[in-house]
Amino acid sequence: MRSHGSIGFALRNVISILPDAYPVGGTKPIVRTDALFHHIVTGGQPRRCRDYDDVRRAFFDHALIRSLGCESAINYPVRWAGQAIGSLSLPHQQAWCDADDFATIALFASRAVAPVLKAIGRV
Repeated sequence: MRSHGSIGFALRNVISILPDAYPVGGTKPIVRTDALFHHIVTGGQPRRCRDYDDVRRAFFDHALIRSLGCESAINYPVRWAGQAIGSLSLPHQQAWCDADDFATIALFASRAVAPVLKAIGRV
């Protein structure tokens, strides 16, 4: 899970199941002109990378993502008071998840609000 509220436009790892590659507290820049920024931060919408070509276009660290056995990804916004305060980053094997799974992911995103607010110093 990543948050962006307290450090400007960078994603900070709040929780990580891959701490060697993405340590808790580690950051990843997010560029205002990137599609990820527009989907997650501005639009509050999930973003799905269906295959490695999508991942390669979306993430500068695509080689690391692939080295972990992941060739697809979903980034789902964590929202509070109408604003995106973070993102669930869910990399996985190619075509693992589709838009039909967004309702389930939304439940996890709603449960992530409190830890993200704590991580960005809003509680």
